[in-house]
Amino acid sequence: IFTQNFLIFPISLFFTGKRHAPSVFLLPPPPEEISSSLPTLSLTCLARGFFPESIDVQWQKNPGAASRESQNPKNSPQTF
Repeated sequence: IFTQNFLIFPISLFFTGKRHAPSVFLLPPPPEEISSSLPTLSLTCLARGFFPESIDVQWQKNPGAASRESQNPKNSPQTF
């Protein structure tokens, strides 16, 4: 059971089924970024195979949370 208490009308979600931890993969930057002279690189975190489909992914840096926000695209159906 998961409840959002900060809303005017709290929402409770009930999950049925066995929980599955995600398989997590860190994908390297594309070769064209590595060979570029730009000072930044893209890293992609792929999390798959988990249930329930709701997930919160955070980047960590030495060992605290990274200070810069990244984009977290919404899942399409069946892409979790």
